[in-house]
Amino acid sequence: MKSRMFVRSAMANMTIEDGNEELTLPVDVCQGVVFQDAGFQPETDAAELHAALQVKGCDESKIISILTKRSNSQRRQVADAYQKAFSKDLSVDLKKQLKGGLEDVVLGLLKHPSQFDADELYRSMKGLGTDEDSLIEILVSRTNQQIRHAAKIFEITYKHDLVKMIRSDTSGEFRKLMETLAQAERCEMEPLSNDQAEMDARTLYQDIIQKKGTNLETFIQIFSLRSIPNLKKVMQCYKGLSNNPLDVDINKEVKNKDVRKTLVGLGKMPNQF
Repeated sequence: MKSRMFVRSAMANMTIEDGNEELTLPVDVCQGVVFQDAGFQPETDAAELHAALQVKGCDESKIISILTKRSNSQRRQVADAYQKAFSKDLSVDLKKQLKGGLEDVVLGLLKHPSQFDADELYRSMKGLGTDEDSLIEILVSRTNQQIRHAAKIFEITYKHDLVKMIRSDTSGEFRKLMETLAQAERCEMEPLSNDQAEMDARTLYQDIIQKKGTNLETFIQIFSLRSIPNLKKVMQCYKGLSNNPLDVDINKEVKNKDVRKTLVGLGKMPNQF
């Protein structure tokens, strides 16, 4: 399996053109773990990266030190400065020098996050078999807006509809869950009433404890359409019905490991996944 690195940070606008189709992605609203470097100088970073690539075997530590301490928008500025100073594409030069997992991670850092997600989603489903972990991690941890942007780039880049490709590449309850998440229709704004949270918790308790996790239709409906704050509210109500937290009961009773991992992940904040 290829190395995966999911880092979200503030970024510059990006325009993707395909014939008559153009998509402009706005600044991302999700701040990640990499923050803007106050003393940032793209020309200096570009020169240091160029020097690191000229060293025999290349100076991997220097490359990692620079790129992992810059936000996505800053890395894009460094790539532009590199192109202007040396008339070369930074990604191409890095690809020539780096290998394996490090190559995957470093090249991923230079992509717009939505392009990165689209590429990873395609990689997870192309060819024989499916990388369920990559599929789960992206669709569980992204906002509706981020999923829609990635789906649009997916369609432009690979000429496939994301939902249709998920439908053809997965099966059973896992397929239903992934399809619903890929449609990006989670209710992110409207708060759940106490009565509805209680009702959801009771329904989940009946399905998972009394029916031993054999009926997951309700789980898919609730977990794929409720926002994280609303799911937290449901999970709090569930504590009053069961001897265990909801995630513990899911791990005990839901048999399909991919469905199990997805449901548990949906109840977490994105940076906890």
